[in-house]
Amino acid sequence: MNDDNDATVGVFSNENLLPVPAVLATLLVLFFGTDYVANGGIESDGYVDLLILPVIAALAAFLGMVLNTFGESASATKSRNSLISILIIFISYILIEFSILEPLEGFTFAFMAVSSLLLFISGRNEELTILLSVVIGFHLAISTATRYSLDETSWAGNPDELIDVVRSSIGSIFFASWAASISLGVLLTLAMRGRFATPGTGSWFSDLPSIMPNAGIITATAVFVVNLIPVIWLSTFDDVTSYDNHLYLGSVWAIFATIVVIFVSFCNSERWHVLGTVVALNWVMYTLAHLQEIGNDLPLSQLNGDGNISLFTWFLLVFWLNVGGMMIAASGRFGDISPRRDNSEFRKWWNQHSYGVMVSLALFVALAVRVGWNVLPAMNAAGTGLWDMSGGSDPWYMKRVVDYIVLERSHLIVDADRAYPMVAINPRPPLFSWSLALGGILLSWLSGMSIETSVWWSVAALPAIFGALIVLPIAALARKLHSNMAGIIAAWLIALMPGHISHSTFGLADHDAFAMLFLAIAFYYWVKAMNSLTNQRLFNTPSLSPLYIVAGIRKMWSEHTKVMANATLAGVSFAIVALGWKGFVYGPGILFIAFAFQVFFNMFRRRDSLPITAASLQMMLTAFVIPLPFYCRPELGLLFDPSGFQPMFYIIGFTLALGWISSSYRDRPWLLVLGSTVVLMGSILAVLYSLQRFNVYDGWDVLFTGGFYFSKNKIFGTIGEAQAPSRGVLFASYGPIVSLIAIFVSVILL
Repeated sequence: MNDDNDATVGVFSNENLLPVPAVLATLLVLFFGTDYVANGGIESDGYVDLLILPVIAALAAFLGMVLNTFGESASATKSRNSLISILIIFISYILIEFSILEPLEGFTFAFMAVSSLLLFISGRNEELTILLSVVIGFHLAISTATRYSLDETSWAGNPDELIDVVRSSIGSIFFASWAASISLGVLLTLAMRGRFATPGTGSWFSDLPSIMPNAGIITATAVFVVNLIPVIWLSTFDDVTSYDNHLYLGSVWAIFATIVVIFVSFCNSERWHVLGTVVALNWVMYTLAHLQEIGNDLPLSQLNGDGNISLFTWFLLVFWLNVGGMMIAASGRFGDISPRRDNSEFRKWWNQHSYGVMVSLALFVALAVRVGWNVLPAMNAAGTGLWDMSGGSDPWYMKRVVDYIVLERSHLIVDADRAYPMVAINPRPPLFSWSLALGGILLSWLSGMSIETSVWWSVAALPAIFGALIVLPIAALARKLHSNMAGIIAAWLIALMPGHISHSTFGLADHDAFAMLFLAIAFYYWVKAMNSLTNQRLFNTPSLSPLYIVAGIRKMWSEHTKVMANATLAGVSFAIVALGWKGFVYGPGILFIAFAFQVFFNMFRRRDSLPITAASLQMMLTAFVIPLPFYCRPELGLLFDPSGFQPMFYIIGFTLALGWISSSYRDRPWLLVLGSTVVLMGSILAVLYSLQRFNVYDGWDVLFTGGFYFSKNKIFGTIGEAQAPSRGVLFASYGPIVSLIAIFVSVILL
């Protein structure tokens, strides 16, 4: 009898290859149709170059599916597929090096081939088809945007504004075409599932019927139609003035229409026909009203005016349509309205995947709000027409560092133009600026654009991407601490939090978003480590030797590997922050406070503090060792600087001392141990305070002023972010919802 490791893989079926040519052919029809509407005919000029990437993506997906091995054990199949993936990447690199393929072509081939190989072997057939439609749709949307041009002779406004309008039109047709391609790919996936392709076993589709019911196909068709409307409408415009007047239904309308269609389908599956009818009718009426509002004439002339007759006509039409719709739906014309005794298939699927859907949507919205209102102003500065950045002088100095890295391939340490003519060092850690520089170099290599332009795109866009990605660790953290619903709420709160958005927008090249992202990741891994921590004693008899802590760390690695691995990952995340921001010590400092409270509670409960001490030291030493080589550079002077690495010595020292006392004396009376701890810590603090008073050493300020960020002095009084905000500003920065929730929770915890 075979176990899971020796299980054999199913036999390959040729019908599984059908989605690849079907997706390619259907999306090409969509592309040619859009081009026909836009240009009044199908032109053959340049089509060969435009279609190379979609064809390469389809061939790569086909190759990845064919290369799967069958009839072998699962372990052998995984090993062979790993080797095949490496070989595909190597061959793609060789083809690029010998100029047989362009970098973007080679990357597309390697990405799709490896992705299809891995997805297909894991039974994720539908996910593979949708991924293929995303990739092909992306390239075809770029082709559509590059061929999209509007007549500019009718423009009567500012020439600088014309640049923004033209770029906006190109972006609109690109996103509309891409959304239409993705929705069409989803429609094809659902239509072919069980009919022309073997149903997959992936988690997202395993709960669906083998053959998609007609209701699901109709819903997918409606979603495709509403996403197709902006593409067709934009393709009919001839001049920029028509586009700038916004006399069309765009991608934002299509997104909300998609949500309405899916919700109405959900209501239909739950037999909530009255609610679904009301929502659908009112969305249609809103759409008609919006069309009339932006300047489109409706067939009924009474609806086009601004007088009382039009007002009452709209009111009566909306009122009686709602009444009629509710009466018809309540009569059962749209289906059975009796309450369901069990969940519908749609609800079962939603209960299983609502977290993934809502968090993904929050990630999309987070990126959209950080980019949408800032990308055009950042690309076209007022007065110069060049790139621009917000956030003061720091982003511009960051851009200077990035330019130096791109040019010299080394980090800028000694800056001859800083504090000129005295010369000064660049005190910023290198990782954030290097991520921007490497992003620009990679983008230039892939796209073929100039290094200057690609660096600007990287510098402006990556902070917004870092800011949007924080949705994932925050959601996972709330989910780990409470529930899926808590994760969803946390994801949307951080996605729309004004205080975070203001420091992670497109064109704000500062380290705030980068640092917050990896701080959130560090806290997530630390929570995972603590969730796996047990209360059992590592040793029956404690020891007073300091090596007892070392023995505890070794014991934890041998018996609680998961805890120590997550603690190490938390330390690595803190180290990444340390290599991008000097103020990283706030993260380990917060966890030290939590550690101290937990140790005190363990004293009262007579529990062993050695496990949490070992995990804490593992995390902190990892965060200490990795960035140490940078902070040790003598010209930087950051190793013992109060605003640099010095607080880490205190944090690790206090963690070691507190953990050793509480672990070694765990069997002694808690009052004696607590008193000894207070005396020891108090003595250390008294010495630091005395040294501070006699101007010998400022260790007291290091511990109690947050690296001077929480103390008012003449230097930091000139820095806006160092000032304590008023309650009104604080309330507005975090938003009323977040502030009220915080106040409510704080009252409960009192």
